[in-house]
Amino acid sequence: MFAYHNDPEKTKRAYNVRGWSTLGDVGYLDAEGFLYLTDRKSHMIISGGVNIYPQETEDVLITHDDVADVAVFGVPNEEMGEEVKAVVQPHDMARAGKALEAELIFMPKAPVADQMPAQHRLRSRIAAHANGKAGEAALARQILAEDSSEGVGVALILRSALLRASRRMSTMASWFETALSRLLTMRRCSHDRDDHPPRHPPSLHDPLALR
Repeated sequence: MFAYHNDPEKTKRAYNVRGWSTLGDVGYLDAEGFLYLTDRKSHMIISGGVNIYPQETEDVLITHDDVADVAVFGVPNEEMGEEVKAVVQPHDMARAGKALEAELIFMPKAPVADQMPAQHRLRSRIAAHANGKAGEAALARQILAEDSSEGVGVALILRSALLRASRRMSTMASWFETALSRLLTMRRCSHDRDDHPPRHPPSLHDPLALR
């Protein structure tokens, strides 16, 4: 019988009403029926009512040329419930700085703006377990301790809110641009129809048209 070490409550949650155990893996089936495992439900971050799967965000951040490794996780946030955080290991620490952080925040490949962290902690190395996986729980405790000691809680909340507003404004601007383009196209088509009215065959009830 499967059980988590010294954690009976977590073990209990791993079994459904039929007695089947699961590790909480989540994924999707593609059009050909292949199953892809993308993350675990226990890793899910709920921020402002939005379900965020860290693996999706990590898959975006790791594509940056300067990123060697990355760990994404959630930390408590009074306003949003949880807040997305990222610890990033650059290939070259000489590149670590505000410029790289800005590039990571506004990466164009982000699938959903709210999934991207408002702040990235740049580290020369990300501590990992023996199995090679990052210790997200330990990283989260470390980040919370740093935020508390630096007194940056309020500043980060404001910064996060401003970034979300900026991303949403950018999305809205793109939507309005698309809508305006479609409207102009429709108007041009309408004008073309007015300039070239359709020619109808003469009516049998119109004697002038038959002359």
